[in-house]
Amino acid sequence: MLTSDQGLLPPKELSEEITAAIRRARLQVIADCGRLSQAERPAKVAAALVAWRNG
Repeated sequence: MLTSDQGLLPPKELSEEITAAIRRARLQVIADCGRLSQAERPAKVAAALVAWRNG
């Protein structure tokens, strides 16, 4: 699961709860970012997606 540290929807705590409920799920938090992480930190989001894809 990918989320940001400053976004309000969903709250980080909910992202943690969802991640804990999904087997083999991992939570990655994009730092210094609000709700639109792909617009605010595109390189960090792309790197997280590439890392996920490559396992």
